[in-house]
Amino acid sequence: MDEYRKPFECKNSPVYQAGLRLISMEKHVIPCPLKKKWLKEKGDPMAHAKRFVCSLRAWSNGTFMSGLSNCRSSEEKSNIVDELYRRVENEVAQHPEYYGIDRVQVYMVIEKQR
Repeated sequence: MDEYRKPFECKNSPVYQAGLRLISMEKHVIPCPLKKKWLKEKGDPMAHAKRFVCSLRAWSNGTFMSGLSNCRSSEEKSNIVDELYRRVENEVAQHPEYYGIDRVQVYMVIEKQR
């Protein structure tokens, strides 16, 4: 949590110079609901893997697509990214108990001094 606190403590930082002060900070880890459900209920590993990859793909697909060279066609990029997710899906289906994406949230109360 030091990386979150540092701009409020370093007198040379734009945050500190703007008069912003950190009053309090809490970190909360929210366990991956898909992994939690798998560990509790088990079920079909491939169905679980498909749900997991769908959840993963919702926020990461654009990053992987934009990370590929513009020398590639859109179709080629899509094929590469699709193959990546197929591989992830197969890995998750093999070992569903290992995979989850916990959410980490940091709540900060910040005050502006005059």
